[in-house]
Amino acid sequence: IAESISLPEIPADVLARYPAVVEAIETLEAEGFPIFAYDGSLGGQYPVICVVLFNPANGTCFASFGAHPDFGVALERTVTELLQGRGLKDLDVFTPPTFDDEEVAEHTNLETHFIDSSGLISWDLFKQDADYPFVDWNFSGTTEEEFATLMAIFNKEDKEVYIADYEHLGVYACRIIVPGMSDIYPAEDLWL
Repeated sequence: IAESISLPEIPADVLARYPAVVEAIETLEAEGFPIFAYDGSLGGQYPVICVVLFNPANGTCFASFGAHPDFGVALERTVTELLQGRGLKDLDVFTPPTFDDEEVAEHTNLETHFIDSSGLISWDLFKQDADYPFVDWNFSGTTEEEFATLMAIFNKEDKEVYIADYEHLGVYACRIIVPGMSDIYPAEDLWL
């Protein structure tokens, strides 16, 4: 977001492999909200999807980002989260895209994106000539393989990784925080 990168659209034939996602997109578009789905992997480096919803009634939009080692799961989660906690009537509170890339890169804007996807995005996101090629990526595997793949990505980026294991009432959970990637807050401000 901060670098105003132009992402490649996910081709229709790739979207077609996920009929439930296509149905959700078509439902939103039938209500008058154009949807754009982008490969956010930056050339296959990261398991990330970006989906943008436009509100043509007022020219605003918001971008939802989602990550998962499996392309289909990342896509489904990102589309699902578009309206999570919102109704269609709540879609008039967002901002239009901007050419002010400095404002887009401000920490408060990035924080707003992290909280509810309602921050500013640059018009550059929608350029026809993407800054990266589309990659039909797949980082999925066993739990151990996916963990190793993600750790390799973090190590390549020279990122610190914080892992906390929890078990409560017989339910196990693992929280992984990678400051600068999974979180926008400094590590000292986070509670594990």
